[in-house]
Amino acid sequence: LVGLVGRNKRRYGGYLVHVGIVLMFLGFAGSGYKQKQIVEATPGQNVTIGDYTVRFDQLKVTQDERKQMVTSEMTVFRNGAELARMYPARWYFHGRESEPTSEVAIRRSFGEDLYLVMSDFNLAEQRASLEVHVNPLVNWLWLGFGMLAFGTFIALLPDRAFAFAEAKVPAHAATASMLLLAAIVWPAAILAQEAAPRVRFTALEEQVRGEVMCTCSCRRSLTFCGMANCHGEAEQMTRLRAYIAEGKSHDEILASFVNDMGAEILMTPPDTGFNRLAWLLPYLFGAAGLVAIVMTARRWSRPAAAVAGADATLDPALDARLDDELRDLD
Repeated sequence: LVGLVGRNKRRYGGYLVHVGIVLMFLGFAGSGYKQKQIVEATPGQNVTIGDYTVRFDQLKVTQDERKQMVTSEMTVFRNGAELARMYPARWYFHGRESEPTSEVAIRRSFGEDLYLVMSDFNLAEQRASLEVHVNPLVNWLWLGFGMLAFGTFIALLPDRAFAFAEAKVPAHAATASMLLLAAIVWPAAILAQEAAPRVRFTALEEQVRGEVMCTCSCRRSLTFCGMANCHGEAEQMTRLRAYIAEGKSHDEILASFVNDMGAEILMTPPDTGFNRLAWLLPYLFGAAGLVAIVMTARRWSRPAAAVAGADATLDPALDARLDDELRDLD
């Protein structure tokens, strides 16, 4: 594959550029079907937009050493089934209370994105001004731009960039490179680990942290959230320690999270029912694709094998001239 692209970079790079432009125009076309609603919501009120129904549950006020956070807890349904819990918020940093930031809750999918924005609120009346946006095909725009950039990069590569495909690697080069990399990375990793502050968790807490999602819209587990000024991890850890204090086991804790926040709060779907079939489908598609690739490669190799004996009878000078003319034609 590398050799094929290397012999005609402009052609195959151009193919990728054209596919990327098509995807981008599909993304632009999706903006014509964008939907938006602005409502004044009270607890228990529903907002319906397209296939989504968004329920406003409550306003919640929390704070840390840097800011105060006013968060709307929202439950999203699609076609009657609970889809996710989302948390748009307004953050007031200490010393800059007159310049609050709006924390947009986003649920991304291949077909469309759902945005929830809290533009204003009234704590005394538990009332919030909410903006609900549905943006179809917006991710196709980013995918198309990435493919366009990659195709342009392939087309502009110099010929020597593909020389590695034919170069012979010296003996023991891989071993020496790995040893050099380990000598550089290992001490740096040890120093970073010793410098970082350590928070001690019990074995049960550590296990559940890797299996439960943070609620700050990062779509990562509590162990790997990494978001600056994250309030979701603190809320989830409070809930987790309360379950442990009740004497619940690992499975009972996960069941409680699912009961309180829905199955989407788990990093890994439960291995039951349709979820088990969903885990199997990628492997079936992968096996089918591998079989198709092998059969196609065998079919393409037969004509090449049939004319392999005739190549020896070609005039070398004529063969070189033909290669030069084809290269100039490209």
